[in-house]
Order: sequence, then structure tokens, then C-alpha cells
Amino acid sequence: MPRLLIDSVVHRVSTGPTVTFVGHDASRTGAPVMLCSLLRWLQGEGIGGVQLVLLSGGPLLDDYCAVAPTQVLDSRILAGSASLSTVSNSLGHLVALPSSVLGIGLRRVTESPILVANTLASLEMARLLAVRASTNTMSARLVCHVHELDGVAERVLPASRTNRRSLLDSVDRFVAASQAVAEMLLDRLGIAAQHVTIIEEFIEKPHPSLQAVAAARKQMSGEANRPVILNVGAMSHRKGPERFVDLMSTLADHPSSPRGVWLGGEPGSSVWLEMEHDLAGAGLEDSVLLLPNMDDSARYLAAADLVVSTAIEDPYPLAILEAGAAGKPVVGFESGGVGDMLRAVGHSELVLPIGDTLGMSAAIVKLLENPKSRGLVGSELADWVTTTHLVEHMAPALWKVVTG
Repeated sequence: MPRLLIDSVVHRVSTGPTVTFVGHDASRTGAPVMLCSLLRWLQGEGIGGVQLVLLSGGPLLDDYCAVAPTQVLDSRILAGSASLSTVSNSLGHLVALPSSVLGIGLRRVTESPILVANTLASLEMARLLAVRASTNTMSARLVCHVHELDGVAERVLPASRTNRRSLLDSVDRFVAASQAVAEMLLDRLGIAAQHVTIIEEFIEKPHPSLQAVAAARKQMSGEANRPVILNVGAMSHRKGPERFVDLMSTLADHPSSPRGVWLGGEPGSSVWLEMEHDLAGAGLEDSVLLLPNMDDSARYLAAADLVVSTAIEDPYPLAILEAGAAGKPVVGFESGGVGDMLRAVGHSELVLPIGDTLGMSAAIVKLLENPKSRGLVGSELADWVTTTHLVEHMAPALWKVVTG
């Protein structure tokens, strides 16, 4: 069997780690980004004894290495294995490794008494580390931070009901990223209520420069300075790119000629090509701009006129929190956490049933035609996010759950 390749970042601590976080990768997506924010907060608070193990790398790796000792488990031969294909298709990146092979790399990970799976996708690895620690020297505590909803959970958890039950029953405490996630854990996955704590997602307050925002505005709006309707998210069918095309079709004849922008995705990917085809078929090439994944989405959110979410499943999207922090009004489908956010600030009228594109279009038109109302909604969202959902508000509660 080929040797498992292990790339270890050289960070050493004089005493063993207290908490080992296990993440599926270092992509610039919700769960990895929020974990990075948590680790940065821990560093700022002077809390040590933390290490990170990743199943795969990604663009956030340098950020992780700056805030915690980090090891990446990687295997070229496993990248194309059948056991990974289903998960890779659902999330767009490598998230799991077969347990029969993981053991090769476990010996390189320093034991700790607390293991935290940052997602359901990394839970099997975290359990293996917890079992090893319990067997060798200590009774390890296993925590699972769940950022997934049903569609993804069904793909990343074991297909065997017996194996799935065994894996879930090994967890001492689940942290649910939203009320919708908690309902999935309790109602569909059979987790007892006393083992579930809801801690909503959080962000670090964005600080894009005025120059960066102006450049993003020019890129999105063009010389005519058209209103910008922005959707941020990985270009997967779960995020609803086809519904975004339908939405912009309903707005094509609006007098303001709004420009739709989808930020996120890989040019040339299957969904990207599908979206390009749909836009051409609808005659929307000049009305919708596709932008790939960016290191800093905050400047684009700050430059938009309003932000939409066409996702059919999104536990508690960080992009919507960032839009709120930037004072941008949001319109979204009832797909998870978006509805919770908008209802929290008294704007349930901006939450539409999944698939109600015409209803979303009507809500957007009202905001486009009423700058005062648009500004009020954005201001209320900004106040709410910056007083309740920044890392300094939520991280202490999360850390308390982790450490028991």
C-alpha cells in the first residue's frame, strides 16, 4: 500500500495539546472559515494547547498555520477513489478518507483529551483519534460541530444505518450551527436533545478598504453604474445558480437595468458551464456577471446594492452575516439560517418559500425602488450582526461547550 503523505507545519508546543480540531479541508467556505476565526480568537485571548488536523489542504492553510499547529493528511492515490466521489460531488472538494487508511497517519498526530470534528464530514477521523486517545492514556471527549443540513449530511455520513448510528452515538456533544441544524439532529438523526447545543455561526467584522470596495463596484456594475444584486456561494446546485438565472430573467425589463453577480465557483466546472449556457439561452449575458472564488468577498458585499440567497439548503451562511455587517439588505429563500437572520431584525417579508422566484423578484423591486427602505433594512441588519454575531460574541460560548 502506498505510503500516506503527511505534510506537517512546524509548530511545536512544550506540553501536549488539550484540544485537537479536525477539519475536512482548508477551503474558503463556511465551516473552515469560521474555524479559522475561532482559532484566531483563541490565539488573541492567549489560549494555547490547541492543534489542528486537516484531511486535505486548501487556500486557508497559511491562515491556519499562523494561528495553530497544523497537520495536513493527504494522499494522492486516495484523491480519485470511489469512496470520496460522492462527498466531493456534494461539496466540491475532498472531505473524507477511508478509515482503513487513516490509521497510517494517526501515529503522527499528538494525542489530546478533547477532539472536535469541525463538520460531520470530519467526524470519522475525529472518532478514530478519540478512540486512540481513550485506548492509550486517557478518556477522550468527542465534540462534533455540525454545519451541514440533510442533503450534505446524507452524503458524508456512513451509508450503513448501523455504522451511522455507531458514529453518531460516539459523540459526547453536538454543536448545531443553527436552529435548522438542531432540528435535523434531533428529528432526523435521532440525537437526544440533552446532547445538542445551538451556537449560531459568526464572523470577524470585515474591514475592506474604500479603494477595494470602489474597485469591486466598478468591476460588478460597469461604467453605467447599474444596481448590483449579488449572490455569494459555491457554484453547486444546492446554492441555486439556476434559480438565480430565473430571478434575473424576471428583472431584465426593470427600468434600472440591475446587474446580477454570482461570486463563487470555478470557471470551466460543470455547473459554471451550465450557468453560462442558461444565461446565453435567456439572453442575460449582459445582465449577469460570473466571478470565481475570491480571497476577499467582503469588498464585493460592501459594493453591492443588495444581496440575495437562492440556496435550497444553507445552515447559516457567513456571506449573509457579512452582507449584514456591511449594511446591505438581504432577500432569501427559507433554506435554513437566512430566515432566522431576517426574522431576528423584523423583516420576515424578505424571506420567501424555496422556489418562489417571482416573490423574491417582487421583494427586490420594492427595495430597488425605495432607497430609504433599502437603507433602513441594511442598517438594522448591520446593528444586529455587529452586536450579536461577531466572533467575540459567540466564540466564548463555543469554547465553553468544547471544553465541557
